[in-house]
Amino acid sequence: MRTAERCSRDLEPRDVIIAPNPAYLRASTSDQDANRARSQLQAFAAERGLTIAAWYVENESGAMLARPELFRLLGDAHPGDILLVEQVDRLSRLTAADWESASRQS
Repeated sequence: MRTAERCSRDLEPRDVIIAPNPAYLRASTSDQDANRARSQLQAFAAERGLTIAAWYVENESGAMLARPELFRLLGDAHPGDILLVEQVDRLSRLTAADWESASRQS
């Protein structure tokens, strides 16, 4: 049986198929460098044998809903994707209600 057809509980660590992963970089203002953590994420991925499939980079406040790259990422994402991000607050500072609204818009 091919690995992709086997149930996850039957997989050995060497059998796991690692798909390319999206990476998200955000800075709060245009005066900050959103790409500042790119090399750290690349090193993190390389150390773990991960491939970065696409970069989503923006200079937008994490508390705002106007986040075109975040919405593009949400639109491109598939179940099971592993998102690489410098730290959780780079992904969002939205409230739960605003996050729910944002995810429905994507």
